Amino acid sequence: MTLTAFYSPQKDTIDYTRASSADPWQASNLSGLHFMGTESALDWRVSHTSQIKFSWTFLAGAQSALHGLESEYVFNYPVNNARAEWGWTPAHSLMLESRLGVVQRYQQTAYPVWSESLTRQTGRIRPYLQMTNLSNTGYDEILNVRMPGRSIVGGLEFELSHKQ
Repeated sequence: MTLTAFYSPQKDTIDYTRASSADPWQASNLSGLHFMGTESALDWRVSHTSQIKFSWTFLAGAQSALHGLESEYVFNYPVNNARAEWGWTPAHSLMLESRLGVVQRYQQTAYPVWSESLTRQTGRIRPYLQMTNLSNTGYDEILNVRMPGRSIVGGLEFELSHKQ
């Protein structure tokens, strides 16, 4: 188990600001942004073939540097970011992993993202199957950059040289 607390005073942060939505965005140098938070994680090996991981990050900010201005990017950070992972390694060098993340950005509704993968860990030919965003959640990881919906990718990985 790990637990970390942090505090980050920001100096000379560059962001786009404006006084109202009718005004154009202008690059501004901001000082006085302060972020604090915690990161925690718990890893538990349930058996020799199974493990579970939980993690959570909390972030809070004090934006006294804005002085009533509207910011383009400063308020786009995740205030809560939780993740649960389960990994299972049965016989024949297979690995099944399931990941569920829930993210809540500043003053926005939380959204889930669920992914699964099945891989062969050893051998010269290693098939894999990755299924991402199974919850088909629409979200922006970066402001105004829409992440893909549900996707499934499979393939084969070939090892051409043998390790000595």
